[in-house]
Amino acid sequence: MLVVLSAGVCRLRAQVIVEPEVVTDSIDVFAGAQEPDRSRGIALFSSLVLPGLGHEYLGRSERALAHFGAEALFVCGMIFSEARSRRMFRDSRAYAWNYARAEGGGSTDEYYWQNIGRYLDSDEYNRVMELNRTPEDKYTGSGQYWRWSDEFFQDEYNGLREDATRLHVASSFFLAAMVLNRVVAFIDIRRATRYKGIQGRASIEFEPRYSPESGGIGIALVGDVTRF
Repeated sequence: MLVVLSAGVCRLRAQVIVEPEVVTDSIDVFAGAQEPDRSRGIALFSSLVLPGLGHEYLGRSERALAHFGAEALFVCGMIFSEARSRRMFRDSRAYAWNYARAEGGGSTDEYYWQNIGRYLDSDEYNRVMELNRTPEDKYTGSGQYWRWSDEFFQDEYNGLREDATRLHVASSFFLAAMVLNRVVAFIDIRRATRYKGIQGRASIEFEPRYSPESGGIGIALVGDVTRF
């Protein structure tokens, strides 16, 4: 009786059967991750210092060239606009001296030069200050006098100042574009170096199997990947 039972137990020996090609897809778990010899922190910091430098560090030459070109354009535009604006402001003051004898005196602030364009002469300005009951704002110092010989020259003076102001505003826009270029480069590097993982779901199942040839029973390991 024991001999027969032992033979039956030996007959029902357990097997582990691994079927061929149980994995239906291949996965690169490092897809989308940064290169192991590159530092994400250095790339992000470099992009803030100079847009495109971080991309060049990561080997993304085409994107680096685009950010370098944009940065060069914005820097040149800002320098040219600001330099031209300051020169035109100086020219407007020289123009006021030639046609209104405006020296500035001790009040060479921007408010003084704005008033030169608003009033035909300093006497008119002082009368307005008296009517406004602000006599402390009157121009009485030496060199603060002005008088336009003609309204045409006054209009030309205001035109020079308006052009200079527009150029100054343009230089501010170029500066804002430089900041935006750094933000875009930073976000692009952060997105490009972020570990994205596996885009899908992997499943592993154990299935019972019976082999007619050997008469044994066992368990098969089956793997699958579902893409989405």
